[in-house]
Amino acid sequence: MAKKGSSSSKTFKNPLVQALGIVLHQMRNSIGLNSDEVAAKIGLGGSSYRMIEAGSAILHPGRSLNIIQVYDKIEFEPLCRLLVAVQVMETGTESVDDFKNATILLGDTDPQLQVIFDALMPVWKLVGKEDANKIGQYIDKTEIPNLIADFLTTNKHFGVELERRLDVQLNSLIEDTPSIYLDFILDTLRSLKKHRLHYFPEESRSWENDNKHNFINLYAVIKDASSLLDKPNFESFDYNYLWQPQFETLQYIFLDEKYDSDTAKKLFCENLHSALKDKHVRYQVELKEFDEAMEKVSFKSGKAKKKELLNLVKQKNDDDPLDLLWVFTLKNGNKVGFISSSESEKLFYGTTLNYRETNEKLDSFKQIWEELG
Repeated sequence: MAKKGSSSSKTFKNPLVQALGIVLHQMRNSIGLNSDEVAAKIGLGGSSYRMIEAGSAILHPGRSLNIIQVYDKIEFEPLCRLLVAVQVMETGTESVDDFKNATILLGDTDPQLQVIFDALMPVWKLVGKEDANKIGQYIDKTEIPNLIADFLTTNKHFGVELERRLDVQLNSLIEDTPSIYLDFILDTLRSLKKHRLHYFPEESRSWENDNKHNFINLYAVIKDASSLLDKPNFESFDYNYLWQPQFETLQYIFLDEKYDSDTAKKLFCENLHSALKDKHVRYQVELKEFDEAMEKVSFKSGKAKKKELLNLVKQKNDDDPLDLLWVFTLKNGNKVGFISSSESEKLFYGTTLNYRETNEKLDSFKQIWEELG
């Protein structure tokens, strides 16, 4: 529909506006607000805000301050850049080619936006030919919403591969630190190298609970699958990160030959469900969405790669393998690795891996996972 009071003959939705609407909808769901609540916080009517999420209306740059107060992970400056780009696209453009050419010109002036516009290029072939709802569904299945969310929330590091972001952040911190503090910082880092953090299950449980909104993936190697699959494990750990919208996958490789992968996953699901059901008042949401969350969990038998996997559960400079290795990947690109015994009463239960060890072991894990088929 042409805009009221405008001579524009545009009869299609701007796919960039549709993609932004998808991102806002996802973010709203992640913080547990309904559209009327968000609308009230940013000074709009509920129907107006729903049109923005549907890609039928444009979010004005003047609302940027209100938006970042609701969605505290969105950064002000990239949001303004994106909304201004939308305004430019909507001004004096009518045909699909006009809009596409506008993105090319805008991309020339903003290399970060160019990354998003490049991903958007295949969509223009559909605009004007397919129903807007179908185009929205297509966009939702592409990387475009993730790119926009990344652009809005981690802008300083947008375009840097997730695996390299921590390196970039550390370099930036060093470069931006007043030089008078550099000796102090370097001495502190040297001291931390000598003192590896040892922990017990309670510390691990507390850390996982505090960071459940930051986890993206979990990769683990287990010598004795029983230590994971038996009921006592689920009395200590509730795996609440599995229900977080940003969490993608939990991959287990086990060396215990008592189980095949299907049996291991079945036992995991049954005993976790039973533990949550025993505390059903606290875990009502998790029980309702249990089957969906369990789709994120995968098991593989590692007996075909036993030698390589035993090397992964060894500490550096230690000949005897421990029982368990696991590595979390986080939204900021960091990877946090742990290695431990399965017996919590031991004097030494577990320790965190250093940055290099974590990366090396995770790379080996991923390669073995693929080779196991």
